[in-house]
Amino acid sequence: MSVPKPGDLGIILAKAGAVGVSYVDISGNTQAYTLITGSYAAQGAALVRDYSRPAIGKSQKLSLFVTVTLAGATDIKLKLQSRYQDGDAWADMQTQRCDTGSTTLEQTFSADGTVLVQTINELSTGQIQLVALADGAIAAGTIVTVKARCTI
Repeated sequence: MSVPKPGDLGIILAKAGAVGVSYVDISGNTQAYTLITGSYAAQGAALVRDYSRPAIGKSQKLSLFVTVTLAGATDIKLKLQSRYQDGDAWADMQTQRCDTGSTTLEQTFSADGTVLVQTINELSTGQIQLVALADGAIAAGTIVTVKARCTI
């Protein structure tokens, strides 16, 4: 395992159309992908160590490297959410796709590949999470993985 660079948050979302798929997180733990469905859901609580809701603060920008494999699904939708502190309600945040310039609360990915998505301004928030859903016939090979990096 390589040493993480400053601001590297590693994988903060890993969802698949079937259980049993795994990845290695930023600290070297093997984690299971959680099931992607037709409803918005966060990573889930069944992680060895939860890196899916990192604390973010004091004027940081966030870059999300979104990798999608559709395998039957017509598209995958992704939202970035923020909250002030533990226990508070999550609020959707606008993000911008760097390939199209689309700025919105919900980013839609309708082709396989990797796309860079960034926050449109500096973050000054307590915590973030991603929520995702898939549309269409969600097959076992439907996968979305998001790696994150923030300025420090």
